[in-house]
Amino acid sequence: MADIDLKTETPDASLPADGFLFGADSQAAASPSVYTTQSVATRLLGSTTLSGTTITADAPVLDLAQTWNNAAVSFTAMKLNVTNTASLAASYLFDYQFGSTTRLRLTTAGVLTLGTAAGLGDGSAGTLSILNGTTTVANFGNANLVLLSRGISFGVSIGSQDLFLGRRAAANLRLGAADAAAPVAQTLSVQGVVAGTTNTAGANLTIAGSQGTGTGAGGSIVFQVAPAGSSGTAQNALADALTINANRSLSVATTMTIGDNSGTVGRLNIGVALSQGLFFGNRGSIGTQADGVIVMRDNATTSFGRLCFGGATSSFPALKRTGATLETRLADDSGFAPHAAEWFSITDGVTAPGASAGRARLYVDVADGDLKVVFADGTVKTIVTDT
Repeated sequence: MADIDLKTETPDASLPADGFLFGADSQAAASPSVYTTQSVATRLLGSTTLSGTTITADAPVLDLAQTWNNAAVSFTAMKLNVTNTASLAASYLFDYQFGSTTRLRLTTAGVLTLGTAAGLGDGSAGTLSILNGTTTVANFGNANLVLLSRGISFGVSIGSQDLFLGRRAAANLRLGAADAAAPVAQTLSVQGVVAGTTNTAGANLTIAGSQGTGTGAGGSIVFQVAPAGSSGTAQNALADALTINANRSLSVATTMTIGDNSGTVGRLNIGVALSQGLFFGNRGSIGTQADGVIVMRDNATTSFGRLCFGGATSSFPALKRTGATLETRLADDSGFAPHAAEWFSITDGVTAPGASAGRARLYVDVADGDLKVVFADGTVKTIVTDT
């Protein structure tokens, strides 16, 4: 604290109730001088400097203590009120330094600066900002908005962060740190039931698209992937793979696989080309040749065996393709199956077919119009003549 030479002060003529009484030159002086509290305070508060001496043990320069003991009073331990008649904008309400370097200071605009780079508060009413120099890194306020210029990281301790949320682009939230040569896989999960809790169901995860109003459709939920491109170092472009539309329909870009694509587990592939369609494991498929034309094929999409009805044993019938012939067979293909109908329609007039081992062939002979049958041994019988 700066010394005050009371000899240079003008003593008061009388002793006020709130004054100080000092000896003229010493404590034992017979004729003391009197100074008011205000006169001493003016000299003290004009500019007070406390300079402690060098110490080797803890001894605070300023160590204050106070006891509050009235429940009806709102106390204030420390208060500073500055009347700013004129000052530079770079003025501070306080400036705490260590080794002559600022560690904590508060500007008259309400910006609390930590160290020499980061700061809290940007002077905006109702906001709390974290600054890096003059650049706002985060801003809290304005209807609970948090504006981040970089991202948020989480970890079990400082320096061991392993979860990152950041801004990839406009309106684009990124899981994970910035793009890198070896990106880390990310997982988005929902709170589960704690272990030790018996037979308790988990909670739902709801992903909602944007809501429309009136006749305006809501937004779709779009899943994108980055298909492999040509050799190079450029990032592959994202492309829509799966879209859940506002009308609750599902759209896929090319082929949809449900299950194991290897065929060891049932799968359902949906495509539009003849080589695609509905695949049943690696056993067969149903596709389309054209609008309204359904084609059943094997897994290689080059042939077809038989279509069984009700089961796959001899207790059930099936339709089998043999070349260009369609046969009614038992479902296990152990023999032919009966085929009942109200009537059969056959071509009126064909060239007499040749004999077939183990079979009889019914036909209308183009030569004479008669209905005939040719047996396996080549014998031809006329059933009825065309008269």
